[in-house]
Amino acid sequence: MFTIQKETNKQNRDKLLSSYRASGQTQAGWCAANDVKVKTLQYWLRREREQAKDSDTSASWVALNVKGDLAPSAMTGLVVHAGAFRIELNQQSDLALFQHVMQSLRYL
Repeated sequence: MFTIQKETNKQNRDKLLSSYRASGQTQAGWCAANDVKVKTLQYWLRREREQAKDSDTSASWVALNVKGDLAPSAMTGLVVHAGAFRIELNQQSDLALFQHVMQSLRYL
């Protein structure tokens, strides 16, 4: 029973966090409209960030569709499609920035 209740709470919290992000409101404004304490919302957001950070340490594999020649001389860049977004990388790209962008896209 406890596990079911815990999962239900997580689902409700996830819905509320999605609602907050979609609202465009400040934390205080959204909390007042949704009867949630600001400190509670901040806790949820912090906990979500920490869980995302923990999950980033594990490796995962993704499918890669390659078109054209794979010779090193033909490799001038990389195009990453993440949902509706298209990100182009080349040898001068800031990989730390790319990592932050990909982490941010997860929440959209």
